[in-house]
Amino acid sequence: MCSRCAPPTQELLTTIAERCDRLGIQHTEVWGYPGYGAGFDIPDPDGTLVRIVWHDPQGPSGFLGVAFDATGSHSPSRQPRLDLGGQPG
Repeated sequence: MCSRCAPPTQELLTTIAERCDRLGIQHTEVWGYPGYGAGFDIPDPDGTLVRIVWHDPQGPSGFLGVAFDATGSHSPSRQPRLDLGGQPG
């Protein structure tokens, strides 16, 4: 990280979402998990979903997944669900 760059904060995440609002860029609501972090999604025009996430440095380290159901409700997961069987590493 450069000496002029501040580490990301939850306030920066909110600022980015507010800038999207001012520019008319669609995005999801900012979601948060106390002790873990917060984030939101921006659908890119080509169909790619851009996820912007802030990780609380005071929270636990390691994997944090977020699952969404058909209604858009989300829940955190500490275990990956993707099976990478046969992958090196």
